Amino acid sequence: MNAVIIDDEESGRETLQHLLARFCADVTVVATADSPDNGIAAIKQHNPDLVFLDVEMPGGTGFTVLEAFPQLSFHVIFVTAYQHYAMKAIKFSALDYLLKPVDVQELQKAVGKATQHKQQQVTVVSKPHADSIAVPVEDGLIFLNPADILRCESDSNYTQCFLLSGQKLLVSRTLKEFDELLSPHDFMRVHNSHLVNLRCVNRYVRGKGGYAVMKDGSEIEVSPRKRDEFLECFARL
Repeated sequence: MNAVIIDDEESGRETLQHLLARFCADVTVVATADSPDNGIAAIKQHNPDLVFLDVEMPGGTGFTVLEAFPQLSFHVIFVTAYQHYAMKAIKFSALDYLLKPVDVQELQKAVGKATQHKQQQVTVVSKPHADSIAVPVEDGLIFLNPADILRCESDSNYTQCFLLSGQKLLVSRTLKEFDELLSPHDFMRVHNSHLVNLRCVNRYVRGKGGYAVMKDGSEIEVSPRKRDEFLECFARL
């Protein structure tokens, strides 16, 4: 896994980098940053799997960094001297929260969680059907035909999949990953939080807050910047 370390203290960055190199062989630090702004730039440049993030820094906080990414495509491990931010970190779906000085075993456990999530990544599979995808759920994997997926809704670092059968699945992947996976199957990201199967849209209701009505009756907001593209794609089906 590629990782970015964001910490305003040079000693903090160097210590963590040393621990990762010595005790977490599957992590490669591709960049470090000493401020929120530089951290945001490093994440955009390197697209890491994992970000180690301090909380209190000049010019902002670790939460400032996360707020710059409406949809997180990376896992977050906070590394800080301040315990009282833990609850807020949970709200940002942090994978773990480590206190300085970092305990090696706790660091390895946190990295282990990230490794496990990465191994459960949504992948295209050729069996049992060419169009099937395998998605990780709580108790293993489930194989789905994209045509059976009504829509997907972002739930922080997770995605809620709504099926035509009425079943709902919570999957440990981001909506961005589902967008990349399902866009060739007539799916469209109509909103930051919503990906819809265009073949399952019954109608579109115009207006300032325009929305798509799905086959199950659910009403999905279509963002103004996506409206024209949505209508064009919907009309072609």
